[in-house]
Amino acid sequence: MTTSETAETAPYVVLVLQGGGARGAYQAGVYDAMSAAGLEPDWVCGISSGALNAAAIACHQKDDRVAALDALWQKLALPYEPALGLPPQLARLARAGASMMTTVAKPHFYRPRPLPPTMYPPGSPGATSLYTDDPLRRTLESIIDFDAYNARPHEERCRLTLGATSVKEGTLHFFDSRHIAIDARHPMASGALPPGSPGVVIGDDAYWDGGVVANSPLEPVLRGLLDDAKLAARPIMMVVVDLWSGSGALPQNLPEVMWRKDQITYESFMQRSLEQFVDRLWGAGLGLLSAALGEQVLPKKAQEALRHQLLELAPTDRLPRGALALDRLRILRLEFTHTDDIVPLGPMDFAPGALQRRRTAGRRSMETLLAASDWKTFGTHDDPCGREYFIKDGTVLGPADVPLPAGLMRKLGRKIATETASEIKAVGDQVTKKK
Repeated sequence: MTTSETAETAPYVVLVLQGGGARGAYQAGVYDAMSAAGLEPDWVCGISSGALNAAAIACHQKDDRVAALDALWQKLALPYEPALGLPPQLARLARAGASMMTTVAKPHFYRPRPLPPTMYPPGSPGATSLYTDDPLRRTLESIIDFDAYNARPHEERCRLTLGATSVKEGTLHFFDSRHIAIDARHPMASGALPPGSPGVVIGDDAYWDGGVVANSPLEPVLRGLLDDAKLAARPIMMVVVDLWSGSGALPQNLPEVMWRKDQITYESFMQRSLEQFVDRLWGAGLGLLSAALGEQVLPKKAQEALRHQLLELAPTDRLPRGALALDRLRILRLEFTHTDDIVPLGPMDFAPGALQRRRTAGRRSMETLLAASDWKTFGTHDDPCGREYFIKDGTVLGPADVPLPAGLMRKLGRKIATETASEIKAVGDQVTKKK
């Protein structure tokens, strides 16, 4: 929410932070730009390193959030600069070597156990992991006052949702500050990547890194926006930060093969989540069509036929007002792209210089995106058209230039937007006869 708007008229701002290890410094830069512009999130969702950033942002008052991110990334950074004074080629090798060294120990993040796993009792943390994450717990508790955050009323604090993998169920589970008290275990669980980190025990289950199942925390956002009636009158602005690029060059060696594989794997999570997001909007919109047809539920065959025929019914990108509490939607999407970051084990590259470059890149990308979008006037005029602004390689692409999700949003608009009730009725009659 911007500082000049009231809660009744301001967009409800959701910040969605993907996992990506040391690349999470880019997300800190995105928030730096948001804070400087007065665009503060009402809800922050994160997975893995995105969960650490999410907790640092949501659990602090707006004037303290940048300082909290500073403290977090200073703790996570290596205590030295491995590439200082080296020419570019040697600097890349030095950073790669330092990245490998971070798998041994980081004083404020994790440390190796003194004995091999076989020397610990079965089922114990020592038997099921290589490192202890007690340092990370101390780091988080030194930066975040979880008790103070939990003590504030829901309406006076930023909502926080963190995704982790249930080891028992093998499914993605979300810890939501609307329903539970948040403490250091929850961001730790979201980033507990096996076999390095032990499963974080919460209740009668243990939890691993959310990226084991899916690296995108969009699912609870969709559920929350569709189920929260209080948001029906407010426009929705989603800031989605991707730390992995779906496109890239052909790999030239084995490290680049592994790097490219990770890029495709983790970016596909976000792509699928965005597709599912829009599909679920369509599903909810179908309920509106059913109501317009005077039917509580349309037969499945009629639903499928209606989906296709409505594409031809009303060639418009406008969503009907009041639909799904998402009649006005903006997606500001950023994709991490930084050529200097392509080194083996890049997500483990916690060199201070690399972290600062990523944070600077995130801030500049968000500044560019904000300058190109209509975020300042969004929600203040009668324009219910859903739009996405997407920055990739420093270039802002408007809705007409982005096939996903803006293209799907336009299809959604064509499916559920209509010119007159009689036309809807005519299509409904037609597909019902064919059933």
